[in-house]
Amino acid sequence: MPRFEIGQVPAMFDIAVTEAEAGFQRRLLSAGFTTSYLALLGLAATLTFDAGEYFPAGREARRDLSEWHGYHRGLQTALACLIMHETGSNPRQAALQVSEHTETLIRCRWNSQPPKGGG
Repeated sequence: MPRFEIGQVPAMFDIAVTEAEAGFQRRLLSAGFTTSYLALLGLAATLTFDAGEYFPAGREARRDLSEWHGYHRGLQTALACLIMHETGSNPRQAALQVSEHTETLIRCRWNSQPPKGGG
């Protein structure tokens, strides 16, 4: 099994990890979250952050986007289950943490994106 390292994202996602994201990952690890949690969280944030880029407007695209959101909800559920298993949190606490962590990770990525069009 590959070793997880801060700042690494699987190459298939083509994402450069920012210092803000790496710092957030370090904070989560120091708070006791596992590398498995971080890997799934990164995938959930990627599905949320990049979804609009993959689907042009149109009826079929809306169906595909709906499936995409279903995958995202499944990942969020898996993340909440992982938190409950690892920390003993109740479902509500776990869901709130997943939501907060996903939003924070997206903000780390969003705030560090270069402007479109190079300017």
